[in-house]
Amino acid sequence: SHVGLIHMVVTATSSRIWCAIFILQFTCITKAAYFDPAARTHDISERLACNKTSNHAHDAPEGQLAVLPAVTKNQPSFDVAAWAKEYDKLYRDVQEGGDRNKLIRMARENPGWKLFEGTREQQDFFDFINGKAHMLDALEERCYLHELWQPHRRLLDVGAGHGFLDAYLMAKHGTEIVALDLRSSYQCQEISLSPVLVNFYDGASILLNGSRVKDKSFDAVSFMSVLHHAAANTPKLLEQAALIASRWIVILEDLEEPNVHRRNYEHDPNGIFRNDAEWKTLFLERCSAFILRNEGYLGERTISKVSGKIKIVTGIHGFERRRFQKYYVLERRSSSS
Repeated sequence: SHVGLIHMVVTATSSRIWCAIFILQFTCITKAAYFDPAARTHDISERLACNKTSNHAHDAPEGQLAVLPAVTKNQPSFDVAAWAKEYDKLYRDVQEGGDRNKLIRMARENPGWKLFEGTREQQDFFDFINGKAHMLDALEERCYLHELWQPHRRLLDVGAGHGFLDAYLMAKHGTEIVALDLRSSYQCQEISLSPVLVNFYDGASILLNGSRVKDKSFDAVSFMSVLHHAAANTPKLLEQAALIASRWIVILEDLEEPNVHRRNYEHDPNGIFRNDAEWKTLFLERCSAFILRNEGYLGERTISKVSGKIKIVTGIHGFERRRFQKYYVLERRSSSS
């Protein structure tokens, strides 16, 4: 009986060891495959490259604040409005069961602007817009912000990165969009190379060209997957947005949940991630003139393999499987309420 007991203990111990080895190997594999540009947040030398009021302070027309028209100093001339129209048509055709080869052909033959061309980090306009299909689906459909996507509306997008998403939305809908990001952003190189205008601020005070933004001077202020990076500055940024936005504040955020805690930490170890209840409490405290008009989870991307490692997004379905990416639409209370 003692021999049998020893055999059971050794077998159980061996199983645990092999299980631990498998988990370690799996963790290493997944971590190696997980590429997140936000990891460059910690590269201080790269983060200090931008030191002007915008990435095109000396090249853009005097008085321009919006992302478009583009400054094509380092990029070939590109009709982004025509491109956006064509892309939207082909993408919607695929969603309705149309031929995806036309969309694939556009990706190959008409990719639009390119950043870091010829390097492993090359990013085409097509790749970026197509990869953000779940965000566009939330902004254009799920948020019910159809009134915002009109030529007479103005949007201030805080944390816009290189501005490609804003350029696409402005070209497609005519909404005047002003992009704002840190002069010390981890995307500093991309922002410097971007052909669209991105204004700089310090991450705490929302300024344009060094001046305070007037109250209710924009129809909406947006924070698209950026407030967790803002960390301790988030409450102050929301307070300022509540003054600047005449009608809406739009937030897309990665929630803090037990099943994605490690993912969030790897994404930004210095960030502050909040759960759904914590976000709603913060909105009540810092945006008291607004009510939560709409909320929901982002959809899951339908990804089609083209050839080799090349893949494209051909649609959005359901809701985010891991249920950690959410949108919130705050709307200013009417004077009668």
